[in-house]
Amino acid sequence: MEVGEPDFLPPKIVKESLENVFDKGFLKYGQVKGMPIFREELVKFISKKFNTKVTPDNIIVSPGARFSIFTAITTLLNPGDEMIVIEPAWPAYKDCALNAGIKVRTINTTVEDKWEPSLKQIENTINANTKMIVLNYPNNPTGKILPEKLQDDIIELAKENNLYILSDEIYSQYAKGNWKSILSYNYEKSIVTQSFSKSHAMTGFRVGYAIADTKIIEKMAKLEALCLTNVSEPMQYVAMKALEADTSDNTNTVQKRLELLEQKAIDMGLEFVVPDGAMYIFARVNKEGFDGVQFANNTLEKGLAVAPGEGFGDYKNFIRISACQEETALIEGMNILRDILKGN
Repeated sequence: MEVGEPDFLPPKIVKESLENVFDKGFLKYGQVKGMPIFREELVKFISKKFNTKVTPDNIIVSPGARFSIFTAITTLLNPGDEMIVIEPAWPAYKDCALNAGIKVRTINTTVEDKWEPSLKQIENTINANTKMIVLNYPNNPTGKILPEKLQDDIIELAKENNLYILSDEIYSQYAKGNWKSILSYNYEKSIVTQSFSKSHAMTGFRVGYAIADTKIIEKMAKLEALCLTNVSEPMQYVAMKALEADTSDNTNTVQKRLELLEQKAIDMGLEFVVPDGAMYIFARVNKEGFDGVQFANNTLEKGLAVAPGEGFGDYKNFIRISACQEETALIEGMNILRDILKGN
């Protein structure tokens, strides 16, 4: 219950595509931005799902969304520039920035404020060196989706300050309520990342993509070409075919599991905000001197893995619980967690 990796299988068409790809001839070096036929299918998928207009030149295929995040940060920002990250947050944003010599300014949100940053917090964090703000909604680890008005105001603030917006929307498949893609704002300095890892349970295939203005894509493509030539053509073909699958059952499965976790967490007195999406509960353990890292290490000895909150920012007394197991395993895991918290 630590890792965000769906336990269910990819769509059946993925297996069929793996068997057919050799005969289809998708086995060669390819364009760094991705196979033209794949990007054309992504255009149709994106236009329908996100109600926006893009072209193949607005898309770059990458080995997972992580690499698009890396190339966006590394190519658009320079050493000495600053980037804003709203925490709790997936640690890769900060790690990619620090690797590129970018200074990271974090905005700390709280469970009391329902994980919502204030506009004033963001305004006070922006200075002459600020060049990018990272958004991740539905959020990992909290599952938070920003209220639409707050998100609108953040986008306007970014525009006023000429900031890039890097929006990691990998969990959009699991949004429960009203969720609005950054693509809908048609802001030329936005970069949206997506992946097949969570939505199609294809973590090991390493296929993601970014959507951005053509000038941004060109910059990202130069670094991707330098690092890896192109994403494996067989994997691109399989991902392209996966776009034909109905993945709504994945969404329903994760939602049912989250509801189970929520009830169990409430019963044992954990403090959390009910997630709007994603596949996690980010819960505070109200015990004096609680240390999430030490606790996570100790639970391993009892047969349970959870992620310490400290990995997502200054959240020492939090743990992240993943819904990526079948229900019987989740019940067993939450029972172990309950017994540990009771001191049994």
